[in-house]
Amino acid sequence: MKVLDLPFVPPVQLPHEKKVEAKAPSASGAAGAATANVEGVSSGADEQVFKCIAATPEEIAAKKRQMGAAIANNLGPDQLDLPAPEDLKFKPGAPGKPHTPGKPRTGGTNGGSSPAVSTPKPTVKPKPTVTPKPTVKPKPITPTPTKPTAVPNTPSGVVSTAQNIVSQPQNLPPAPPSVAASVRNAFITASANNIISSPFTVGQQFTSNYFHNKFTAQSQMPGAPVQNADGTIGTVDPAATKEQKMEARLTGAEIKNEATANLFIFLNLGAEANAVQPSDQAPKDTDGRLKNLEASMDAIEEQMPELAKRFKLLYEPYEAAESSVAPTEESRMDNIEKRQEHINEMINLLKIVQNQRSQKTPGV
Repeated sequence: MKVLDLPFVPPVQLPHEKKVEAKAPSASGAAGAATANVEGVSSGADEQVFKCIAATPEEIAAKKRQMGAAIANNLGPDQLDLPAPEDLKFKPGAPGKPHTPGKPRTGGTNGGSSPAVSTPKPTVKPKPTVTPKPTVKPKPITPTPTKPTAVPNTPSGVVSTAQNIVSQPQNLPPAPPSVAASVRNAFITASANNIISSPFTVGQQFTSNYFHNKFTAQSQMPGAPVQNADGTIGTVDPAATKEQKMEARLTGAEIKNEATANLFIFLNLGAEANAVQPSDQAPKDTDGRLKNLEASMDAIEEQMPELAKRFKLLYEPYEAAESSVAPTEESRMDNIEKRQEHINEMINLLKIVQNQRSQKTPGV
C-alpha cells in the first residue's frame, strides 16, 4: 500500500442532512452537539485517513462511503468502523503495518518505495607482504676448452674425397689402352717394389674400413699435427719430440699417396682392378721413406695430365721454389706435403666434375 499525502477534503453534506436541519431548526442543544461531535469525528477521521493510512484509492473510497453512511444514520463516533489509533501509526517500508518500536526508521520516501537494503561488503584480507629475493649474481662463464682439430691436407680428407669419387656412377670416357695397361705397374716400378699388388680390389679398399683404420691410428700418434683453438698448429702430445713429429708426418704422407694411387687405378681400370699397398719390405728409416714418397709422387704426377684431360681439365705439375741451400729431411718433407696439397686440389676438381655428371639426366 502507498502513503498518500493528500490535502484535507471537508466531508460532503448529503441532501437529506440539509433537510433534517431545515425541518428541525429547534432541535435541542444535545442533538446539535451530537451532530457537531459526529461531524468533528468524521472530519478528524478523514484527515487521519488521508494523511496517515497508507491505503489504495479503492480503500479510501470505501472508507468515505462508510463514514458517509454513518453520518446519515446519526451514528456516534464510537459506532464508526474506524481503525484503531495504534493501527494508524506509520511504518516505513511496510505499508499498513505498525512500526516496531526500538528499530530505526530506514528508507521510506514519498510514494512508499521499499527501503534500500544495504548489503555488508565482504572483508578483504590484506595481501601478504612479499619479501623481495636477494639478487643472485650470475656465475662467470668458464669457456669450455675446444679440442684441437686436424689440420688441412690430412689423410682423412684425401681418403674422403677419393671415396666420394668412387661412390658416384662413372661417366668418364675409357682410358687409352696404353695408359690402362701401364698405370698400375707404374706405381709398383716407381717405388722400387716398395709398393706391391694387393689381394683386394680398389673397390673393396675404398668401401671398407681399410683406409679409415689407417688414418685414425695416424691421427693418434704423439707427433700428429692438430690445430689448436687459437688457430696455431700443435701436436697431439704438446711435448712430442722432433723424431715423433717426423714419424707422424711420414706416416700421413704414405697413407695419402696410397689412396691417390688406388684412386687413379680405379678411374683408369675400374672398381674390380687389383689395388696396391705398401710392402712389408719397404724401408723404415727416414731417408728411405722420403725417397719412396718422392718416387711414388713422380709416378702420380706423370699420369695427372692425361687424367685431367679426360675430365676436360688442365693440370700443371707442382714446381718447388729454387733454393741454393742443400735439402734437409725437414725441407724434403715440406716439399712432399706441398706437392700432395697441389695434387689434392686437382682431385677435388675431379670430384666436383664427377658429381655434376652423375646428376645430369641422360640424353639432355
